[in-house]
Amino acid sequence: MPEQHEKLGRYALVLLVLGVMGRLPTIILPGHSLMVVYFDGSYLQTAQQILHSNFHALGSRTPVYPLVLALCGLNTRAIWITQSILGVAASLMIFEMAFRRTRHALFSLLVGLACSLAPEILIYESSIMTEALTNFLVVASVWLFTRLDDEGKGNILYPLGLGAIVALACLTRPLMLCLVPVYFCFLVPLWPPAKILQREAIAKTLSFALPVIVMIFGWCGLVYFNTGHFSPTTLAGHNLMDQVDPYVELAPEQYAVLRDAWVQFRTYNKNFPNKNANPVFDEAVPQVARRTGKTKIQVSHEYQSLAFYLEIHHPLL
Repeated sequence: MPEQHEKLGRYALVLLVLGVMGRLPTIILPGHSLMVVYFDGSYLQTAQQILHSNFHALGSRTPVYPLVLALCGLNTRAIWITQSILGVAASLMIFEMAFRRTRHALFSLLVGLACSLAPEILIYESSIMTEALTNFLVVASVWLFTRLDDEGKGNILYPLGLGAIVALACLTRPLMLCLVPVYFCFLVPLWPPAKILQREAIAKTLSFALPVIVMIFGWCGLVYFNTGHFSPTTLAGHNLMDQVDPYVELAPEQYAVLRDAWVQFRTYNKNFPNKNANPVFDEAVPQVARRTGKTKIQVSHEYQSLAFYLEIHHPLL
């Protein structure tokens, strides 16, 4: 075992050096700035609200990533360096998991390098988007879960830490809410039912659920206090419409105002270089709000309902 640990440390150091060297030239290059192709100013706006303690304005974005931006002082180079550190740390965890499963150092190093220096990873690290932080949190949750299997049985700190990381992932990217039932099903034996009532299973359930409930429901409570909607974000309609945009014309007459405004601005913005629904949503929502007299948040929730309708009635499109 000492030889295995020595080999693990040696190859981990190689991975660390290569990961840093692969990022260093672009980070230290004078005048180099973040790639604006993956830039979302709403995260910076939320970070500014946090810095100015304007908590009554929060709700459009989940808080974890804007908090990271605020801790970086909204400095683009500091943000880039922080996200690069997270990327290197994620690759080290992937390397360690691969090594524990295979005991093959070179193979594990190659796996770690593939996850460290992939072009998509480097692009998102140099952008103001949630992908880099979400990637780190998801990898950290998997790493901690594998440690729970190997050496954390009977220790409630592992499910407690797993719950905290999953909650942070959910409050970084709301889609990560799907991790809560997934990890719970693997963490607590659901069959036979008698096992659920065992002391160890109850302890794991409570330890995992505590940070998830406190952090996610606490944030949703703040959003409800600010906007009147109990949700992780008031932009759920924005996120969901991006998925149903190609067939929004199939919406029924009850959504005619929403549908027509969306189609109008989608046609106008069809040559937008990012090929996504962001500019369409940003223009359709204010127009619908002016037509109906509703707030932008109310219109966003109506677009959320429209997206749900299309996904339910046209699941194969």
